[in-house]
This record gives sequence, structure tokens and C-alpha cells, in this order.
Amino acid sequence: MNILKSLTPCIFVNHGGGPMHAYRSKADPIKSQLLNVGKRFNNERTKPKSILVVSAHHEAAPSLRVSSAFTNDADYPVSADPKLAKRVQELLHGSSINCELDAQHYLDHGAVTPLMISFPKADVPVVALSLHKSLDPAKHLEIGKALQPLREEGVLIIGSGMSYHNLRAMFASRGIKGKEFDETLTNAVTHSDPEKRNELLKKWENFPDARKVHPREEHLMPLFVVAGAAGSDVGIQSESFDFMGASVSSYSFP
Repeated sequence: MNILKSLTPCIFVNHGGGPMHAYRSKADPIKSQLLNVGKRFNNERTKPKSILVVSAHHEAAPSLRVSSAFTNDADYPVSADPKLAKRVQELLHGSSINCELDAQHYLDHGAVTPLMISFPKADVPVVALSLHKSLDPAKHLEIGKALQPLREEGVLIIGSGMSYHNLRAMFASRGIKGKEFDETLTNAVTHSDPEKRNELLKKWENFPDARKVHPREEHLMPLFVVAGAAGSDVGIQSESFDFMGASVSSYSFP
């Protein structure tokens, strides 16, 4: 008899302007979105064993870097998970993706913001994995694919970026606000065929106003890692909101 293993979901969240969101009212859409993540995962039934966070503000080359220890300040005194860091490295090496252990990592605001709002007690160990500096879509899907087994091991994979990231346009009264891009991205992420989903994501630059929404794609790449880790799970749009006039979405698999 085959016993199906339970898979921990993997998610993409938007981190906004940083930890300052933790001190704002619940009406702040970034904070509200992350509080909902906390409601979903920060309880006795669903709390993950560990968290692997992939932040838009953490890039490395030629090898990826994964944190085996932290040099954090008192704002979020979370423990690292060196065993998970080594497991991440092994999985990546098994897919011919170079990765180095980093014992001096400092959690950037892309990692700290979702963690301190969703898991304020800092009681779930965390490992941080970098993006690859190439920002190649196919490579980041492959990185996620290599990490799929972690979902059978109680690890919550969080991709932390922004589905819209053009600050100049965001602050401009007539700037592109990304509604068509957001709709097209959502249609791709939620496609019923996961293989087709990933092929569509590889061609994200063909989406409407793609380079006006993402002049540089580092805030989109954490989503690609999450989509790769999703495997055959079909994505859902878990949140959709207006942030400073821009159309923004969060996603979950499943």
C-alpha cells in the first residue's frame, strides 16, 4: 500500500518597505498579508519544523549561499538550523547546483519582514538561501525543483519579494501600476498544468509592461524558486491588493 506523504505548502509573499510594516496598523496591506501567513502556519497544527527563506535582497555568484549561522541584531533573534542548511546544500549539489555554507549571514529586510510579522516569537529555526546573481528564470526554477524534498520534511519554503517592484513608477502619479502584468502573472502561476506554468514563467518578460513593472527582476525570482519547489501542485493567488496604487499578489502552492 502506498502512503502519500504530506507536503508542506510553499509560498511567495511581498515584503514591502521592510520591518517598519510590523509597527503599522492591520490596515497596512503588507502587514495584513503577512499576518494571514501567521494565522495559517503559526499554530499548533500547521507550524513548520523549520523555514527556508529566499529573499530578493540576497544574491550570490558563482555559487549560491545558504546560512548555517546568523549574525543578527536583537530585532529578530531567531536560531539558524545548520542541519537544514547542510541538507539544502546536499540537495542542490545533487542537482549540480553549486552552493556554499555561510556561517556569517545577516538576515536582510526581505527575510526579516515576513518572519517577524508571521512568526513574531522567533521560535521556528530559519535558513536563508540566496538567489543566483544571474537572475536566470530557468535556473531559479531548477533551484526550487531541487528543493522539493524539503516539503516532505516539514520545511516551509518562503519566497520573499514583490510581484510589483518599480519604486519610481510607484511614487509617480502617472506611473505604470501593473494591473495587466499582475493579471498575466496570476494566470501563469495558477495554470492548471504545472509544466505549462513554468514555461510561461520563463517568458515573463513578454508579459504586459514587464520591464516597467520589474526594471530588474530580483524581486520576482523568489517566486520562481517557489514555483519550482511546487512540483505538481497548482498555484493559487492567496492575496491580491493595492499597495501605493500598484497591483500586488501573493501566491501559495497549494
